[in-house]
Amino acid sequence: MRLIFVFLFSLVTSIIQLKAQDKKQQTNVQLEGEGKLEGVVSSKFKNKGCGYLVQVKVGGKKMYFMPKTSLEKAFEKNGMRIKFNYRRLRLPSPPNCEFCYMVELKEIEKK
Repeated sequence: MRLIFVFLFSLVTSIIQLKAQDKKQQTNVQLEGEGKLEGVVSSKFKNKGCGYLVQVKVGGKKMYFMPKTSLEKAFEKNGMRIKFNYRRLRLPSPPNCEFCYMVELKEIEKK
């Protein structure tokens, strides 16, 4: 009886650990240093001083890219879908925009 209890306890503990690891992997989305993506131009946080951002989905998670230099006027339209190459920068985000990733955008085109 004691052996069965120890076996069941070990089994339940192992299952709980596996589920916790799986959940941790799902929430830990890694953003590459550079690449090609599609996104949507957003002015949602413009009133906070963030300007136009590009909203992207990486691994099912919503992220915001803040271009180091402003977008060209042709791309400053809320909701516009674009394709672009990016390079992540090691610059801190401005105050009130800490949720953004600072990037350099290249080869921007309408989708």
